[in-house]
Amino acid sequence: MHDSCFHEWKVIPLKLIDKYFCVLFKFHSNLSFNNSILNNFPLFYRELLINWKLNFSCVPNIPSSILSQYLWFNEYIKIDNSPIYFRKFAQKNINFVIDLFEENGDITKWEVFKIKYGCENNMFFQWIQLINSISSQWKEIIKTNINTRGILKDHSVIRSFRVLALEKLTSREIYDILITKKTNKPTSQRYFENLFNRNDIGWNEIYLLPRKATVNSYLRNFQY
Repeated sequence: MHDSCFHEWKVIPLKLIDKYFCVLFKFHSNLSFNNSILNNFPLFYRELLINWKLNFSCVPNIPSSILSQYLWFNEYIKIDNSPIYFRKFAQKNINFVIDLFEENGDITKWEVFKIKYGCENNMFFQWIQLINSISSQWKEIIKTNINTRGILKDHSVIRSFRVLALEKLTSREIYDILITKKTNKPTSQRYFENLFNRNDIGWNEIYLLPRKATVNSYLRNFQY
């Protein structure tokens, strides 16, 4: 939908996204929106947005994934428990967490920020709100582990601690992401992880032990 080729089918969804989300909107992990927005979309695109929201969420916990977070309509960037969108900031290409920080991990001071992006003075209070909406935990991670490698300012998802551009996702990676959301740990695994207070137990090796220990199918099943 966002490639450089024009197709007539793109006109409606892109027009609606520009109107009800934001200009130059980027699909991203942790997309969050008020359900009332969905009423403005045809059923197909409504379901697309719902499924994206459900299946492509991931808690950012390393600098590259945090700095690559899209500021607008983000589950983890809120004011009064609601995702935010400041049109004037987006129009000035201030759209990602990295746009708020210096290379050393410090938050860019307003006077420097204002000149860098050509902001008007009346944007100051929204800038304060935006800075305050970034969690203290994120700020600490960015400050102590600043690393600009792996940062992506584009349509993306987080996969195995990596930020991946949508256009480079393989069908296998998409399948893995969807399956991960649908799979749950067996109760027995959770029990022993809690019992031993560890989540790094080598379950793959444990599940292979019966096959390595005997060729008798009855004895292999006896473990269960």
